[in-house]
This record gives sequence, structure tokens and C-alpha cells, in this order.
Amino acid sequence: MNSLIFFGSLMATRFSGSLADVGRRLFEKSFGRVADFLAASGVSPHIITLGGLLLTALAAYLYTLIRYQGDFYAIYAGAALMAGGLLDGLDGAVARRQGRTTKTGALIDSTTDRVSDTLIALGIALTGLVEPILVLVMLALAMLVSYIRARGEALGVAMAGVGIGERWVRVIIFIIATLLTPVWRQALALSVITVSILAFITVVQRIAYALRSLSTS
Repeated sequence: MNSLIFFGSLMATRFSGSLADVGRRLFEKSFGRVADFLAASGVSPHIITLGGLLLTALAAYLYTLIRYQGDFYAIYAGAALMAGGLLDGLDGAVARRQGRTTKTGALIDSTTDRVSDTLIALGIALTGLVEPILVLVMLALAMLVSYIRARGEALGVAMAGVGIGERWVRVIIFIIATLLTPVWRQALALSVITVSILAFITVVQRIAYALRSLSTS
């Protein structure tokens, strides 16, 4: 058991830590100037967070139109989800540049992320392209990933970047699958299965990492 915990935590730290670093570097390289502009303009990070949530809600609505109006609405849903994901990444970057990172902001950001995850899952389920039970399993695993991080950090374990299936990875997978839907209707179902597998692996990684950290503290 101890060897399993050690191996899991080692993999979680090395692999997922590097993945998180790569993601942050790519985001800063691609959108750092946008974050600089917004920060200099005095835009509140909370406004950006709200904008991201509203765009995700729009994406969820557009997902439902795929079922009733045609697969082409997947393009609009993917675009809205992409824009919402961008704002979700920018709110924290702007807050750091403005020196406005607070516990209140972290709570609001975490809460809106969970709401967004639920909206995405609901939208995908209503497309009629994915079995609802698969979406439910995916959402449950995604919520468990977030819960383990929150619980671990409450116990004093630094959980940032632990696990290969962080939220930004899952959102990118959904964006790509959504945009592919007009030409490949199985893309969304495959994305739900992929995200479920990644989330399950992340759950194992985070539990193993947290147990090792707590056992040595």
C-alpha cells in the first residue's frame, strides 16, 4: 500500500506538475498581452469571471439546439465554450497583475467553475448524442477531482497542479470535440469517455499524493 501511494504521488507530482507548467506557459505566451491590457484598463476580475460563466451558459443552450436545429449549432457552442474558457483563464491572470488575488476571489472562481462544469455536462446530455449515464459518470468524477483538491488543501496539502486531468485539459477536450461534431457525430461521446478516464486517473493521483503528504507531515 505504501509503495502504491509513493508511486502514485511521484507520478502525480512529476508528470502533472510539468503539464500544469506547460499549460500556464502556453496561456501566458498566447494571451499574456490580453491580460496586461485588461489589467491596465482596470477591468475587475469578477466581471471577467461572470462573463466566462455567462458564455458557458450560452454554450449549454447552444448544445441543446444541436438536437432540435442541427449539428451546425455545435460550431456556435464550441465558439461560446472557447470564449468562456478563455475568460476563465484570464480572470486569475488579471487578478495577479492587479494585485487583487484574494480568498474571496478564489472562492468565487472555484464556485463558478463547478457551475460551469455542470452547465457543460447538462448541455452535452441534452444534445442527444451521448448517453446521459455517461455524462453523469463524467460529471461525478469531475466533481470528485475538485473535492479531493479542496479537502486536501483544507488539510494543509498543496494540491495545485496535481493530476493529469485538470479542468483546463477537460475544457479543451470538450471544445475540440464540439467543433468536430458537425463532421463526426461520435466526437462528443468520445470526449465524455476520455474526460471520465482522465478524471478517474486524476482522482487516484490526488488521493495518493494527499495520503503521502499527510503521512509525512
